Amino acid sequence: MAMIASQGPQPMSWLEDVFHGALTATLLVLNACLVGCILVCASLLLVPSGLPSELVPHVIGLLLLAAALAFSVNWLVSLTGTVSPAEQQQELFGDAEPDLTAAGSTTVRPLGAPPSPPPVEQRLAGVPPEPASVPSSPLRPAAGVATAAAAAAEEIEEGAVAEAGKDKDFATHAQPAARLSTAAVGGAAKQQLAAQGLLPGQGRRVAVGISGGVDSAVAAMLLQQQGYEVVGVFMRNWDESEETGNQNCSVEKDARDAAAVCRQLGIPLHEADFVSQYWNQVFSEFLAQCGRGLTPNPDLACNRHIKFDALLAFADKLGAELVATGHYARLAPPEGGSASAPPSSSSGAVDAAAAVAPQPPPQAAAAAAAAAAGAAGAAAGGEGVPRLLRGLDSHKDQTYFLASVQPAALRRVLFPVGHLPKPEVRRMAAEAGLLPAERRSSAGICFIGRRNFGDFLSQYLPPLPGAYVDVDSGQGLGPCPDLHAVTHGQRPGIGGAHDRVYCVGKDVVEGVVYVAAGREHPALLCTTALLRTPHWLSAAHARQLAEHGSLRCEYKARYGHQPRPCTLYPISQEAAASLAAAAAAAAAGASREPAGAAVAEAAAAADAAGHAEAEAAAERLGFRRSSFCRLQPEDSRVLPTYLVARFDEPAAAITPQQAFVLYDGEQCLGAALIALPGASLHEQTSIGSSTQLPPPAAEDAG
Repeated sequence: MAMIASQGPQPMSWLEDVFHGALTATLLVLNACLVGCILVCASLLLVPSGLPSELVPHVIGLLLLAAALAFSVNWLVSLTGTVSPAEQQQELFGDAEPDLTAAGSTTVRPLGAPPSPPPVEQRLAGVPPEPASVPSSPLRPAAGVATAAAAAAEEIEEGAVAEAGKDKDFATHAQPAARLSTAAVGGAAKQQLAAQGLLPGQGRRVAVGISGGVDSAVAAMLLQQQGYEVVGVFMRNWDESEETGNQNCSVEKDARDAAAVCRQLGIPLHEADFVSQYWNQVFSEFLAQCGRGLTPNPDLACNRHIKFDALLAFADKLGAELVATGHYARLAPPEGGSASAPPSSSSGAVDAAAAVAPQPPPQAAAAAAAAAAGAAGAAAGGEGVPRLLRGLDSHKDQTYFLASVQPAALRRVLFPVGHLPKPEVRRMAAEAGLLPAERRSSAGICFIGRRNFGDFLSQYLPPLPGAYVDVDSGQGLGPCPDLHAVTHGQRPGIGGAHDRVYCVGKDVVEGVVYVAAGREHPALLCTTALLRTPHWLSAAHARQLAEHGSLRCEYKARYGHQPRPCTLYPISQEAAASLAAAAAAAAAGASREPAGAAVAEAAAAADAAGHAEAEAAAERLGFRRSSFCRLQPEDSRVLPTYLVARFDEPAAAITPQQAFVLYDGEQCLGAALIALPGASLHEQTSIGSSTQLPPPAAEDAG
């Protein structure tokens, strides 16, 4: 984290504070006098008294004078504010702003201090520094930005965005936002853009998915500043007319916010109607899996089929060769390329409040830019796909949701904010005057929003009643109104003495929800899992698994978890080899929708002997099913394309149909779906269901 330099003396700040404090105190006193005078006047008028008649005009005069003084002070305070400018400045932009003074280092200068030397790029290019000028107040943005922000704010307030029809442009006439300084953009943004071949002045057209939020707004702004022709696309994926009472995920408000952002940036906005594709490719499958007692994650399917498939096709209609989003992820040159991944910490994470990463030395930056440009050209020519890397902000990393995207799509995708922590993105938006700078982040699945999952699901699926059973005593703890709404690791809220029990598994055939007391109960923990439908983004790692029979990597079984080490074992090395070949074909650009895992799994399912052989192979590897998790027959069979995952440490709440995302350090390797959890620690100790697996090969260790 960058150290904050001393701000030095600011002789006027304490005088401003005293002045505003005095104004506030005076206002309070005068308001009190005004109230008192009103009460006195009322008593004179309503209550008979012996007050001489000649004093009544004087009392009324004092009342009018106090009122005039109070209104005057109120007016004065409304002009200056009761909060000092220093406090407002600190609230909006922090105590200091980053100042790039030398290559490879980031220092900080106080707000209001003399301007720093020109940026590194300007000095290297021999461009003379601009004449010194009086810096404008951060509370008063440039005229163009202020005008655009005021117009957009008025339109949002009035809700006056006209219905433009599907796939029509919104009118955007406002001036573009003021260009951020090099110090504001920071070395991290430069690294991210250079790693994807985004060199200034190329003028290529890029379609940016604009959601109305801060991340996509800043992504569009950064690309615009790099000289790209930016067009906005608002994706309408969910039709709220299909349900009633949804006030948590307002598509119309999002559309107005997106239009306002594009108006501020001075870019056109197109609306894409993906409601039909979303229903058929994402939501219908989501409902089908929920109906079988599974817990799917529709966000991965949305990214695969909508944001990085349908949106790419829509971008083709707009003549855009690239698509950008506000996801917190990074891209690096393809495997086997001449350039390495962008520099990052060993853990792949920074504190969300950390300052922007420092700019690399000039020679290294130039070499990295040239290598990245060559790698991008090679990828466009079909020599490979970029590697997907974790976002630098570990708290906002979104590669978990991108792990099932088709590899070929990554050739045309840009993630401009992937090198930035979220607070820095908000700071950039605030500095540019973008409206969504303080907009609340979205939560949960879009079509559910912040509502109760069970309440939403009951609108589409009939309830599946069952019963709660304690795993220790075997006794029933009461009825379960709907098994669809309960998932592994969840507190079902049975009530009474059972408030602290957690779901450790479901038998959807018999209608039983198994629960155990305490978050650390061994019934929640397991050491193995069965994985199905592996989807590889890294052909090299898929090939290593097929050749060596095991692969050391890291995994995330839930979005909010940090990657943890594990070892993968293929049930059939022949099937693993076919999947590796499909991944290699995808990396080479042989097809946009490669044969991959789904085709191989379908072929294996057609073979009647495939299931029995795969089941026996899984047992030989030491995998034992958990008796607390019983699924429908079509979800319970084992196929040759499946993998067995062994965890270095016991993992909690391994849930069928959730994504099991694979990592090698910073790189996201792809994902599989959890088919079944292995026997829990509770079962292993009480039943003796051992899950000993062979150790990893020596060359795969570490």
